[in-house]
Amino acid sequence: NTRLWRHADVRALRDRIVLSARRDNDEERLKSFYHLGDEFVDFLDYQNRLHEWAHAAGRAGRFILLLMDHRRVTRNGTLCLSLAANVLAILYYRFDPEAGEPRMSDPYLETTVLFWISLVHLIVATLACVPTFAASVSAAASKARRPRAGRDRVLTLRLTSGLHVVLPSHWTLDLLTDLATDARFMWDGLYLAIAAFAVATQEYLILAFAVLELPARMRTCHYVATALVQNIGQLVAVLVMTLVTVLLFTIVGFRVFNNKYGFENEGPACETLLECYALHLDYGLRIAPIWAFGDPEYTGAVTGWGFLFNVAYYVIVILIVTAIVSGIIIDSFSELRSTNASLDNDIKNTCFICGLHRDELELHGSGFHKHISTEHNMWHYILFFIHVTNKDPTLLNGQEVYALEKVRAKDVHIFPMRRARCLEKSQNEVREQGEKLEAKVDELERLLRALSARVDASWQLLAAAGGAPTSRGRGWRPT
Repeated sequence: NTRLWRHADVRALRDRIVLSARRDNDEERLKSFYHLGDEFVDFLDYQNRLHEWAHAAGRAGRFILLLMDHRRVTRNGTLCLSLAANVLAILYYRFDPEAGEPRMSDPYLETTVLFWISLVHLIVATLACVPTFAASVSAAASKARRPRAGRDRVLTLRLTSGLHVVLPSHWTLDLLTDLATDARFMWDGLYLAIAAFAVATQEYLILAFAVLELPARMRTCHYVATALVQNIGQLVAVLVMTLVTVLLFTIVGFRVFNNKYGFENEGPACETLLECYALHLDYGLRIAPIWAFGDPEYTGAVTGWGFLFNVAYYVIVILIVTAIVSGIIIDSFSELRSTNASLDNDIKNTCFICGLHRDELELHGSGFHKHISTEHNMWHYILFFIHVTNKDPTLLNGQEVYALEKVRAKDVHIFPMRRARCLEKSQNEVREQGEKLEAKVDELERLLRALSARVDASWQLLAAAGGAPTSRGRGWRPT
C-alpha cells in the first residue's frame, strides 16, 4: 500500500539499495539488484505483517504503529534533550574538593533542572525505542518460526527421577540469536539503558554517550568511519611498526645514554625499562627528547652519539611514522571521495536497469527523467517480481511463467541491458521516415522520367512538322 511504501524505514532501505549496489558493469549491477531486491521484498513483507499485527492488536498495536510513524520526531526529541543535558553539564559542572567528585555549581540545576531533563529524556527514549523493540522481536519471531525439524520441541534434561530442567527450545534460541545480532535493537537497548542509568544513579555525565547519535546521523562521519575500517589492516601494521621502533629507541636510550634525556616536563624518572617504554609512547610520539634532564655535562648543545640519536628519533618516530599514518588516512579519504563522486555521477546520469547514459536518452529517447521514472523504474521491476512470485501458479500466463523462471534463477538477461523501447521507437521512426523519403524520391524520379518522355515526344512532333529544331540545345540529352 501507499502508506507502507512511503514509510521512513522503507525509504531508507530504498536509498541504501541505490547506494550499495555494485556498479562495476551492467551484469554485476543487476546481480546485486537481485540480492538487494530479495532483502527489500522480505522487509516489505515484514512491515506489512507488522502493520497487520498492529491493527489486530487493538489500542496497544495502534499506539505502537503511531510511534513507528513518528519515530523521527521522538528520535529528534531524545537528541535535543541529551544535547541540553550535556550543555548544562559543560557550563555548570565543577569539581568539588570536599566531595571528591564533580558537582553542579548551582544545586538547583542538578537536583531539579537536570533531573527533569534526564527523566523526560528517558520517557521520550522509551517511546522512541518501543517501535524498534516491537519490530525487532516481530521480525526475529517470524524468522524463528520458519519450519525446521524439531524446532518447536521443548528439550528437557532428566536429573533425577522427579526433577527435570527445561532447556530453551530451538525457537527461543533462534529468537535470542537474531535479537543479539540486530544492530538497531542492540543500539536502542544500550541507549535506553544509558538513559535509565542516568536517572537512577543521577550520573548525568553519562548522557554524553547519548550524543553519539549525532555523528551517527552525519554522512561525513560515515565516510570517516568507512575510511578507517577500509584501511584497518594498514593502520594495524603501522601501529606494530611504531611499537617496535619506539621499543628500539627506548632500549638504546635506556642502555647507552642512561636516562640523560627526558620529554618536556617529564624528566628521566623511569627506573625500569617498562616505565621508560611507557614514557616514550606517551610523550615520545609528540615531542623530541630534551637533554637538559639528568646530564651534568649538558651545555645547551647535543653532540656526538646523542646528536645522532636525537636526529634519528625526530626523523623516524615523529616525522616518518606520523606521516605514514596521515598519508594512509588522507589517501583513504581521497579514494573514498573519488568513489563517491563516481557513484553520484552514475546515479544521476545512468539508468539503473538498462545502463544507458543520460545524453543518449535525452538526444534520441524520451528524456532521462521520464525514462527512469516510467519506462525503466527499478522499483516497478521489484513490484513485478513480487507479483509473479506471489501469484497463483495456475493463473500465470506465458510471459509471467518465463519471468518467474528467470527471477528464481537470478538471470540478469530478463532486464533490457543496453536497450530501451524509447530508443527503439525513435529508431523505428527514423527508419519509417527514411523509407517514406525514399518512396517520395522514387515517385519524383518516376514523374520526372514520364515528364521527360512527354517533352521528347512533343519535340519530335514539332520537328516532323518542320517548325522546330530537332534538339533542345547544346549539351541537352533526355534521360
